[in-house]
Amino acid sequence: MPQQKNVPTHRGEHSPEFKLGVVLEYIQSPKKKKRICQENKISEELLAQWHQEFVAKASQIFSGSISSPVQLQSASQEISAISSPKTDFQVLPAQPTWGIRLNKGTYGSYQPPSSSTKPPSWLPESYQKEWFNMRGVIIWDEHLRKMEDLFAGEAVRLLEKLRKNPKWREEGIAITRIITRSKSPDEPKQKRSRKKGKLETEPVSEEKKPESEKIEEELFRLNVEVGDEVFAFLEQHEALLREMAEEDEKHKIKVLGDVYTMILGWAQADEEKKIDLTKLALLWERRAESHTWVCNLPPNRGTVVLNKSNMYWSSCIERPNRFKHDSPLFVDLEEALQWTEKELLSFQKEEAEAAEKEAQAETEAATQSVRPRMDLTPYRIDPAALEPERITYRVLIELTRMPDHFKTMEMSFGKVMRYDEEFPGPMRIAHELGISDTVATIEQPVGPNDGYNIIRSTAIYYQAQIAMAQAQQLWDASDIQRQYKEGKITQARYGIEEVETHYCTWLGGLEEREHPWRSPQTREQHMADWAIEETLAYALDVDGFREVLHVSSEFMSDDKLLEILHHRRARSKHIPVATRLESEQWIKQRSK
Repeated sequence: MPQQKNVPTHRGEHSPEFKLGVVLEYIQSPKKKKRICQENKISEELLAQWHQEFVAKASQIFSGSISSPVQLQSASQEISAISSPKTDFQVLPAQPTWGIRLNKGTYGSYQPPSSSTKPPSWLPESYQKEWFNMRGVIIWDEHLRKMEDLFAGEAVRLLEKLRKNPKWREEGIAITRIITRSKSPDEPKQKRSRKKGKLETEPVSEEKKPESEKIEEELFRLNVEVGDEVFAFLEQHEALLREMAEEDEKHKIKVLGDVYTMILGWAQADEEKKIDLTKLALLWERRAESHTWVCNLPPNRGTVVLNKSNMYWSSCIERPNRFKHDSPLFVDLEEALQWTEKELLSFQKEEAEAAEKEAQAETEAATQSVRPRMDLTPYRIDPAALEPERITYRVLIELTRMPDHFKTMEMSFGKVMRYDEEFPGPMRIAHELGISDTVATIEQPVGPNDGYNIIRSTAIYYQAQIAMAQAQQLWDASDIQRQYKEGKITQARYGIEEVETHYCTWLGGLEEREHPWRSPQTREQHMADWAIEETLAYALDVDGFREVLHVSSEFMSDDKLLEILHHRRARSKHIPVATRLESEQWIKQRSK
């Protein structure tokens, strides 16, 4: 049985010390009210009466209503009994009656020393975790048992409001929120009739009448005593609050955009389900998850897709080896599908007409009399005449280098085209490959900004076997194979070249799977082809030269081919000197 405290000496009489001890015990543990009453053999009503008397008398000390020395001494004695040895109770430190806290999400929290580090005891348990994690400023009042959380932007506006209006130092800080409510209709305007001179009611137009209004509602008001600390706390963290407010605004815009996009997506999905496919001319495949419609009309394809905002439909026509053909934006799906069908059918008709014209041209060319070939008998050069008295050799390497910089453009069916390519020059390539300019020279035959390079040794060899050994040594010593693995070089091969005939014997190489090197010619084939080209140059046979080169008149004109033949004839060592001089004279007159 628990020991009783401050038991009175006479039944029905209770000393001031006894009353004070019971009240203080109750203040310390209000939840043990029933047990306190049982131990001290008093009723709960009596305990409540003593508690009220204690609170009333304690407040008189601080309010100054006890003016006489006797009253002050009596009240002080009763209050001082809190720490008196006669009782078993001690003074507890006062708990904060208000609080302010700034939560920066997962990055930390801030609060003044006088504010509680724990959530209010009366706060429901389900909200206590949010008290630690709720982003923004949290303000509460213990007596009113009210708490409000402010977004960072609202806290900044509160600070600006306190700066503009100092009345809070006398009236306390009001914690408010903006609410929207229906606005009462305005009073009808009065106007005077011109005819009768009487006032008549003129109703306000419904179009100009606002349906709602925003007002500032006060939730609770903090005491004047804590105003300075709240103001100082907001000023101290103003920079952080403004940063958080900016982040919150961006997040709000993003969330609203996502919600709007989601709602539009639902609406568009509903539109897709209701589309009448019988009104469409072609067969369509719907991919519901990606809001995509595909129509294949070989060799072309049309694709209609919903854009990221879920607001517009766009179409794309793809044709082999051509750039994509994009449509304007459509709000209505059916319009986008019909536009795509129209374009696909138009391209199909265009391609069919082009194929028909090409077939007709081939038929006409076959039925027409073939232009008689030039008689090359007087100009014919025998391959044996091209054989040199002595053959010498040099090392030869061909390679294709990737550009250092380039831009890409996507074409139809995923094909990518490169443009604005920038290639390294011969000097840099030689440095990268570790080839000295005393050992070999590098040439870019297509042009100064191209990836095709020819490397030739500066040394000339009289024996093919020695030249081959030198070719292998130069290939192994260079950095070509490493750069091929890194993707800088796409293909390369090495061997030896006959200086006099330009015939090449290849020893090995690296190549692209999609674009391998052409199979090498035999020496007999090479010499025969060379003899034909020399003959055509001697005769200035443009038609024959075009046939050998396999170039169309659209790609190269007859006049250009004639110029090339004159240049070859002027340089040839196997054509009579007089004929070469004629070509040199032609070239000079052409250049004037």
